[in-house]
Amino acid sequence: MNRFKLILVTLAACLSSAAWGQQVKRGFDMKSPTVIAAKGSWMIGGNARYSTTTYTDGQIAIVEGVNSDSYSTSLTPSIAYLVADNFAVGVRGSYTRGLIKVDSAAMGFGEVNIEVDDYYSLSHSGSAMLFARPFIPMGPSGRFSMFIDIAAGFRRGQAKVSDGHTGFTAGTWQQSFAWTAGVYPGLSAFISDHVALEFQLGMLGFDSSKVQQVHNQVNEGTRSSFSAHYMADVTSLAIGLTMYF
Repeated sequence: MNRFKLILVTLAACLSSAAWGQQVKRGFDMKSPTVIAAKGSWMIGGNARYSTTTYTDGQIAIVEGVNSDSYSTSLTPSIAYLVADNFAVGVRGSYTRGLIKVDSAAMGFGEVNIEVDDYYSLSHSGSAMLFARPFIPMGPSGRFSMFIDIAAGFRRGQAKVSDGHTGFTAGTWQQSFAWTAGVYPGLSAFISDHVALEFQLGMLGFDSSKVQQVHNQVNEGTRSSFSAHYMADVTSLAIGLTMYF
């Protein structure tokens, strides 16, 4: 019996020692020895987006008889420096331009009908942001990694809007200024030793803006707003290339 107890005690001690020395890994290891981008390197890259929409006697929710054309385009260059292995800081600029032209559209609420004719809106804006990017390696090869851009900066823009459905053209000119911040996760895949293909989404964002308007070159007004959102917006997907050297 004593020999049996001795065997059980010895077995328990061995299992305890093995469990104590075992290293358990779950998820991504932020201290991974895999280096995606080495300290002292530079990153130069950017992405572009373009979308266009055309309606011919279409319907949007309760809006019927929509005849319109619209487009939106943006260009976003960036440059960053690796202050540590797998961690970069840099600056990003952006230029966005969009047009909405509605020839006709109608919306009805019972006996109330609202019609829009000859509506035209042209806008463009530029922004500058500082960002920090940690890389999270996916496997030991160093070819694939996740990253998260944490960015903050400002945006300035202009727009003009005209509406001719009342028989005469009414126009509004506006200027805007905004402080903005956001979190942008993404995926990086190296297609060569120094070039990576990147996919990025907007996830979390904050925006505080002020808009000044002049209507028909007579009446002036202002509008202030603050917004916060948390969502994975597929329409914000950006695809770009980044060079490392």
